Amino acid sequence: MRNAHQNWRNDVAHFLEATLPKATGRPGWNDMASTAFEIGCMALVKLGFADATDWGATPKVVPELPATMPRWDDICISVLWLANQRNKLSFRLPDGSLPPTRIGSGFAIAMKDPASLPAPNIRARFGLGCALCQADVLPLLELLGLVSSGGWTRQAEFILWRTSPKN
Repeated sequence: MRNAHQNWRNDVAHFLEATLPKATGRPGWNDMASTAFEIGCMALVKLGFADATDWGATPKVVPELPATMPRWDDICISVLWLANQRNKLSFRLPDGSLPPTRIGSGFAIAMKDPASLPAPNIRARFGLGCALCQADVLPLLELLGLVSSGGWTRQAEFILWRTSPKN
């Protein structure tokens, strides 16, 4: 899977292009000094679909296949972080609940009468918690080899370990 960049390069680029915040008054994407957005813009550049700017990235008229492809695991991180930042992916605890929101010195925010959560559509496996992923992102996670048969793959363990989700 890691060397099969021709299978996921275009799909990842299209996801990044559609999900990153658009720049105002100029072409391209604004990274808004947010880590997930900065990494997404860098991924577009490394994949040969954009040029870097000091505020994000601008699209190339004709995408170029890079001489050296970015690492598969780095691309996975950029997709997961951006999906999470844009509320297209939420990690759950093993029981399917959301991790507590913490503020300050570790105080947990608890909602009185919280709304019921939609059921996760990525099953827990290999010591990884379950997750809820929007339908437009799930096929990309499958293409990247992170999800298979409705659950995390063994490869996903390394990637999710790097992202440190709270599950």
